[in-house]
Amino acid sequence: MRKIFVFMTLLIITAFSNVYSVQFVISKGKPVTGNNYYSTATYQNLTDGNKEPTWSTAWNSGSTSGWAQIDLNETVVLSKAVFYTWTNPASPETLKLYLNGNLSITKNINVPKEIVTAVEFDFTDQAARYVKIDLSASNSWVGGPEFEVYIDRAQEWGYIWNAKSAFSKNWTIAQTDSLYNVYSSTHTSYKPSSDSDTWYYISESFNEKGFWGMEHNIGESWTDKYGYKHVNIDNNGYGLSTYDKQDEWGYIAKAGYSSLFAEQFGQDWNKSEVDALYDFWLAGQNGTNAPYIEIDGMLWYFTTNNIDGRNIGDYWVDSYGNRTIYLGSSLTTYVVPEPSSVILVLLAVAGLIRRKKSYSDI
Repeated sequence: MRKIFVFMTLLIITAFSNVYSVQFVISKGKPVTGNNYYSTATYQNLTDGNKEPTWSTAWNSGSTSGWAQIDLNETVVLSKAVFYTWTNPASPETLKLYLNGNLSITKNINVPKEIVTAVEFDFTDQAARYVKIDLSASNSWVGGPEFEVYIDRAQEWGYIWNAKSAFSKNWTIAQTDSLYNVYSSTHTSYKPSSDSDTWYYISESFNEKGFWGMEHNIGESWTDKYGYKHVNIDNNGYGLSTYDKQDEWGYIAKAGYSSLFAEQFGQDWNKSEVDALYDFWLAGQNGTNAPYIEIDGMLWYFTTNNIDGRNIGDYWVDSYGNRTIYLGSSLTTYVVPEPSSVILVLLAVAGLIRRKKSYSDI
């Protein structure tokens, strides 16, 4: 029997007993154990996400029988499993699926020569942690490039599950369920164990320009320049965020987002500078503010003036070059000359004095 992998087409064999709206693979990257393998074609390749049957990405048992078991690391209600099998030469094959060590489904199929065949096991929502496939063929070695285990969830849940990679998180399925509940119930929060971040529902549209940056598409996850993490989940642009500040903080943060927005302040504030401006404004609201605060060479003053024609959150530069952030009350700037500018002015004045003196000597 040849132990050779060649390019193979994909044949799908399915046996649906239920129709699911959205199903997600949860086995990718999970640990796999087994009884044997040939050369480098180990059973650990079954959860690498690669369905190409090559020596480095597939499992070859090296014999006419073999088994491999995925550890999902937690018990969860599953919807189906798919094993991608092949034989060489063509052979009848028996596939047995076990959940937590108990036989769940047996299938007997004829596997064509060198054709990857996706065999689906629909077990109608059973809870398990361990999912095992046991293969036997009459006249061929057995194996396959991939073994997938699925759960049934809402599409929005998938955006959160996929965000794990963007944020380098190791959320479990149960934790992802809890994060989804934050989104679906709104106005609640959740902090996964062993996670430094607390997540909140946010109803500020990520499709609009905000302190989080420019517009972001549905399903997108990212970290903004101030270090807050976001997941855009629905068509309204709402989703999950680690942002835990008041609206006024966000208005100030947006104004200091450098060149991302049309009305530019020409500033690129960091989080501590936004914190300082927000605390200064808050002190002004309470009548306990200092006369001014300096941020990036600019003096910011608190004023209680009402500004007609402006909305809360607006920010702009006037004809004199002063900047204003309107929060009901306002933060307004006075430009502090840079030291180099002061030196130039002094040199210019000194030059005029010398020039006047030289004229008087004539």
